[in-house]
Amino acid sequence: MDQPVVTLPHNRAGVRRRFVQVVWMCAVLCLIGVLLSGPRSSVLLGLAIVGLSVVIWYLHRQQFEQAIQVFLWTFTLVICGLLLVNNAIYEPVQMALPVVLLYAGLFGQQQTYFRLLAFMLLFVLALCSAILLGYLPQTDLPLQWTSVATSVLILLGTGFTVRIISTDFRRLLQSLAAENLQVRASQQRLTEMAQWDALTGLYARSYAAELFEQAVERHPLAVVLLDLDHFKPINDALGHCTGDTVLQQVANRFRQLLGPDDFVCRFGGDEFVLVLQADTVPIDRLQQLLALCGADVMANDFPLRLSGSVGVSLAPQHGSDFAELCRKADLAMYRAKAEGRNRWSCYDDSLEQQQHLMLQLITLLRLALKQQQISVVYQPKFQLEPFMLTGVEALMRWSCPELGQVQPSRFIPIAEETGLIDELGLFVLQTACLQAQQWLQQGWPVPVAVNVSGKQLRSGRLPAQVQQALADSGLPAHLLQLELTESSMIGDQQHIEAQLQQIQALGVSLAIDDFGTGYANLQYLARFHAGTLKIDQSFVRHLPERPRDAALVRGIIQLAESLQLTTVAEGVEDEASLALLRQLGCGQGQGYLWSRPLAAAELALSLHQQQWPLAVFNQNEKAVINNSTPSGQQGNR
Repeated sequence: MDQPVVTLPHNRAGVRRRFVQVVWMCAVLCLIGVLLSGPRSSVLLGLAIVGLSVVIWYLHRQQFEQAIQVFLWTFTLVICGLLLVNNAIYEPVQMALPVVLLYAGLFGQQQTYFRLLAFMLLFVLALCSAILLGYLPQTDLPLQWTSVATSVLILLGTGFTVRIISTDFRRLLQSLAAENLQVRASQQRLTEMAQWDALTGLYARSYAAELFEQAVERHPLAVVLLDLDHFKPINDALGHCTGDTVLQQVANRFRQLLGPDDFVCRFGGDEFVLVLQADTVPIDRLQQLLALCGADVMANDFPLRLSGSVGVSLAPQHGSDFAELCRKADLAMYRAKAEGRNRWSCYDDSLEQQQHLMLQLITLLRLALKQQQISVVYQPKFQLEPFMLTGVEALMRWSCPELGQVQPSRFIPIAEETGLIDELGLFVLQTACLQAQQWLQQGWPVPVAVNVSGKQLRSGRLPAQVQQALADSGLPAHLLQLELTESSMIGDQQHIEAQLQQIQALGVSLAIDDFGTGYANLQYLARFHAGTLKIDQSFVRHLPERPRDAALVRGIIQLAESLQLTTVAEGVEDEASLALLRQLGCGQGQGYLWSRPLAAAELALSLHQQQWPLAVFNQNEKAVINNSTPSGQQGNR
């Protein structure tokens, strides 16, 4: 299918430039002709120069079409005049007629071309007829009617050939010009996309970097990076269209904070960067920024309350490169999030050190998994009345050659962020099951509890991993318990509930760890059928000195009793706390009062020495005193 020809104006710079060159070339040729020709031919060529002067005058006035008309007709008439005064149809100047037609095809309109061709044909016929009829003298070569027909046919064929070639050439030029326009339009759009964010209308990051390079040479600047807190739930609950509307409203608010030399860009997602002219940290403007961010945003006629975490870096104090300053502001922003969100924080060198330490810790943790530096220890759990060992909790320990003993509170969050928690969790699950099976074979049926992170649960692989660990170790399922925190169960409720049901169907029991510190949603207790509530150590450690903690613990115990759940108090370290827990009706406890976490060999030695009476759990999880325990032995508490 033929492509449509795009009609372009003739005053395009390239076409006009070529036409001007042709005009001056013809003017030079006419001047040379005046010097070399006879009197009558010189007059005609002089008239051609006059016509070209008119053409140049029209060009000066930007009247391109009129200039072309004058040019074409001037040379057509001059050429015909030269043929007439020389009385010679075979005059070489006749060859200039196709050249004029070529110019008409390139520069003139279609009707002009055909008018010129018709005029030339009529002129040749008239000139030849006048010679043959005797009105004009014969040429040196006798002229016959066949010669006239031949001349007309040659001129006609040449004319149409020139028309076809010039038309195709003109279409090609027009097509190239159209493509050039499209390329320029695309370049313009790309430039606009590089400069402006399509959603918010703010500057794009790349263009903001260019503006920063210009501004930092003139005055000191503050680079302010703001990240909206908890923005993802808005997209998840209300849809991305609503999220986009929220971002647009927030962007409009940020414009209100800008001075004449300030600017703001959308850095990406729900992050924005404001570049403010400031010698030091602009505290007042940062407070205004947080206030603007915290005002209600309307989304589908529904008010949403947002907040933001802000990080600040300064130029030139912290550098002069935009990307580097944004990175440092990002570090400060994450510190603001860690400190509670909805606040600002300024970059300092300690953040850089923390970042390097974090990177080092991630690298060493990956290496620790490969080199088996992670070990598992077991902290005993005891029933308070009567006193007996009811199980152990498997805990990770990391002995790093470079850093020494690394606390779990330090490396487990990193493992969750980097995805290593799946591998670590599977390692602990397999190790604990194998160890519990060894104890069982030695005559000590000790239930083992393994902590499970939220990421492990949301991965969907946990039921299969538990089933495989039980199969590989041969451990009875009722001797394995999985401990989950309340926060780990936040997410796709149906997905999580389906996994927990599969795990419980294997015979594995569930415990809710750190109860009271998370979302404390009682719906979890009803839906997930946990058998144990573990009271967080933050309520237990100072229990005698804090009556409010005692009241909370009492409430948790009463709630557990009403749901027929076992309660385990974590962090029991003194006799006073133990006495109060017994008074409040707590069923079990664990802590340094009885034992620190022990290596498997140490725990086996304690079991062998019958240091604690051992409870035996049947498949209904009912504890009975092990008959092999000496009568009346109370154990070392």
